[in-house]
Amino acid sequence: MNKRIRLTLCMTTLALSLSGCKEETNPDVQLYSEGLKIIETIDAMAESSEYVQQLSTNDEITAEINTIGQQDYTTTDKVYKISAVIFENDDTQNLSEELKENLYVRTLSSVPNQINSALGVKTLAATSAVTSSKSFICEGIAEPCIYLYTFNSNYSGAVAFIPYEDNVVSAAGSLIASKALLDLSSADAVRETLISNTNIEDCTVEEITLS
Repeated sequence: MNKRIRLTLCMTTLALSLSGCKEETNPDVQLYSEGLKIIETIDAMAESSEYVQQLSTNDEITAEINTIGQQDYTTTDKVYKISAVIFENDDTQNLSEELKENLYVRTLSSVPNQINSALGVKTLAATSAVTSSKSFICEGIAEPCIYLYTFNSNYSGAVAFIPYEDNVVSAAGSLIASKALLDLSSADAVRETLISNTNIEDCTVEEITLS
């Protein structure tokens, strides 16, 4: 398919430079946009038969990747921001601050895989094969978070954003099989689904609207 994600943000948002957020810009706008770009890249990976052939020779896995590429990611249904995430068994008191941060980031980024694993090895392998990451500059990101993008599709997108020094933000995205998420109708429903299906003990979920 030759489709590409049509970012529906206003022209001002689309013109944001990766060299930084303007001071007056809501950082949620840039995170929203950057996350969609990552999902666009994942879609392009899954659409390319040549690329997929380099990822796996397993027919079942490549068939699932092809299914990912056939989905429509042009219009988001709802977008949720997941923040203030607390994980179960967070026994890190004997770790250095650097190791605590590293473990937290790795665990946060693994949330999509935790959900996909419930659907079996094939789904986990396919969604793990087509992932994308990038770094950019954006001011005003106070804590790590995940943006969950829902579409009229069999898959949802999840992008973890991790802020570092000097306003550097690292982003890592992957897809989640939507049927594993069960209920995406509200922020409360998403929160309950995450707590039930991952090692998240508690979190804050809010719907992102850019109108």
